[in-house]
Amino acid sequence: MHRSAFTHHFEPTVVAALVRALAGCAVPVQTAQSLDSDSHPLDPLTADELTRTVDLLREAGRVNDATRFSNIELREPSKARVLEWAAETQYGTLVAPGLVATNHDHFFSFRLDLDINGPENSLSIDRLVTIDLDGPRSGWVVQSEIAAREQNAQLDYDPSSPAIWRVVNPDAEGPSGHAPGYVLRPGNSVAYSLLSREDMAQRRGGFTDHHLWVTPHAPDEFYAAGVYQNQSAGTDGLTVWTNANRPIENTDIVIWYTAGFHHVPRTEDFPIMPTAFHQFELRPFNFFDGNPALDIPTEWGSVATETVP
Repeated sequence: MHRSAFTHHFEPTVVAALVRALAGCAVPVQTAQSLDSDSHPLDPLTADELTRTVDLLREAGRVNDATRFSNIELREPSKARVLEWAAETQYGTLVAPGLVATNHDHFFSFRLDLDINGPENSLSIDRLVTIDLDGPRSGWVVQSEIAAREQNAQLDYDPSSPAIWRVVNPDAEGPSGHAPGYVLRPGNSVAYSLLSREDMAQRRGGFTDHHLWVTPHAPDEFYAAGVYQNQSAGTDGLTVWTNANRPIENTDIVIWYTAGFHHVPRTEDFPIMPTAFHQFELRPFNFFDGNPALDIPTEWGSVATETVP
């Protein structure tokens, strides 16, 4: 236990002092060290400091004779070894003397439970396909497909094979006879996991295997990586649920979007990283009968400067 942390290596005499203090016994103080001494802030607490700590906790009603403290020993490398390792920048960026900011990823799973004109919805995958025209000309058309089952909707964003992902209500009639829906636009939130599929971290966060997942609505399926991700053996979450390959056409569905980015640190990120903006968008698609922004008030100046009595 440090002055600045909760747990660390205890010297045997210090452990004995803590045990005796908790048991209400007298504690020898010949090894005690004053808080006003020149001791380092990360030195273990002395017997006297532990005794005083226990006294304060007892007075506050935080501990009693049944209270027990566990000890986790942290074997720290020497400062020289830490500085030696800090010179190695294979896994990160040196942002200050002796300090390497490691490379890492940020991934977020967004659970989108859409009900467009009712709960019975479908996922339409609209692929943009090149076609040959008469003469030395070409163009492209949209070829739409309704995902029938979960594994048909495990999709990854690929700009070289563009596609539009739309949630639609096939039984509702929107403007001009179209099925009303909303389109998911990934924006600048696309990242691909670079870990091996067998890596335990990847197995626990298996939702990063794909950018899009679709499942039938289930009240007990609420977290993309399962309930306890950090303790998971990779046996819960989207990768497991979708093995059943359940039907998702014209039913109550949930859309799961995986947003993320790779973070290669830079010196400008230290000591406080500035805000980084990454976003995706849900946009109406054949839902309104025209541009819904056309009736926004035009006299913005008078609205902004109007005095409220």
